[in-house]
Amino acid sequence: MESLYSLFSQILLITTSVILLFSMTIAFRKIMKDVNDILDSTDKLVFFIAAFQQLLLFAFLIKQYTIFLSGLRILRMLQDIMLLNCLIKLDNDNEKCLVNFNNKISKLLSLILLFFWCGIVYLEGFKSPFQCDQQIWMLLSGLLLLTNIIQLYFGLKIIIQIYKYCKDSSNQHMFDGLHKIMMDELQNRKVQVRVFVLCSIISSIVMLLYDYNMFDQLNPTFCLQKSTITQILIYIAVIIFSYQLPCLGIYYVFYHKNKKYLNNHNWEIQRNIVNFYDERSEIELGEYQNPQ
Repeated sequence: MESLYSLFSQILLITTSVILLFSMTIAFRKIMKDVNDILDSTDKLVFFIAAFQQLLLFAFLIKQYTIFLSGLRILRMLQDIMLLNCLIKLDNDNEKCLVNFNNKISKLLSLILLFFWCGIVYLEGFKSPFQCDQQIWMLLSGLLLLTNIIQLYFGLKIIIQIYKYCKDSSNQHMFDGLHKIMMDELQNRKVQVRVFVLCSIISSIVMLLYDYNMFDQLNPTFCLQKSTITQILIYIAVIIFSYQLPCLGIYYVFYHKNKKYLNNHNWEIQRNIVNFYDERSEIELGEYQNPQ
């Protein structure tokens, strides 16, 4: 019975991975045809990395090789470094020199991580089977959690800045049309930051706890071979939260919230601006109307 549940878990995870990969591939094609430049080049690169992670996850679920999982985690690190760079740029308290310095550091770290992946593949071999007792997984998950904690710090700063600005603007009774659009954009930005930060921090915590639990066991074998239903359910949850939740967050923020605008003509956006209404916002117009 346990073997049947184990097979079912693999089918379930492969199916969810294929669905997410297919959805992100379609979304990426539409993003690349973005006629209104809703997303910049960094956003598109982050989305591509997230989609490629699902391809590596699919390969890993089929063949449990170290090259697939190490690549999956290295790409996750690259993705979070780029997202951290985006958060630092959004922080109004940061000087321009700090932003430029962070760009250089991000490029250097990305290059180091790619060489690190090549080193893992060289030492382990292309067809080395995955084992969960290796220290490399603890190192990668620990560095990922550290990156996400820094993300959390800047994310909270941005949310606080948005909250203060909205409060000050509300006190000044600035309710003209352009101000309404700006307030909607700030609310939309706040949702984006929350999704980024929460998905990343939850994913890295789950990954680190699982890696520590596997590394701390005595004589662990292939930790993908589960013997009880509880272990199978834990494994499903770990895969979903560690490797699929961040990609879902990126899909939601970059594509789902912007899909109405990605391939629309400019005159449609201009018409919305003239009408003082932004369809991307989840906030009702009445919340910003002047009570006077």
